[in-house]
Amino acid sequence: MKPDRPGFVLVAVLAGLLLIAAISFALLFITTLDTLSARSAQRAVIQEAQLQGALDLALALLISAAASGEASTAEHELGPWPEHGLMVRVALISLSDDDEGNAVVRLEARLAEGSPRPPTVLIARLGSEADVLWRP
Repeated sequence: MKPDRPGFVLVAVLAGLLLIAAISFALLFITTLDTLSARSAQRAVIQEAQLQGALDLALALLISAAASGEASTAEHELGPWPEHGLMVRVALISLSDDDEGNAVVRLEARLAEGSPRPPTVLIARLGSEADVLWRP
């Protein structure tokens, strides 16, 4: 269209508005994706901290039970601990005894809300002193 035609101004204004709307939509879409990505990363960090905290708390409970003579290495679950902000369950699985008669246990921490996240694992030897044998 030539600028001297009467409908050119209307078409030019509408094309400009369409261009501005497309750019605004693209910027809003990018911002939304960045926000979702940041929230997902934040959620993953919080869940990992909860799982590691639950493993540490469960190991501390097992150490204190062993020190008081009430240690049980039978398979059972510990948690959740809402008073500590840990909605995590820790499964205690007895693996074997080592050469000195100390129990070797596997602790598996899972999120209580049924997250598809795989469990976080810790393997420890319980005795006079607790030794962490493996932790990812």
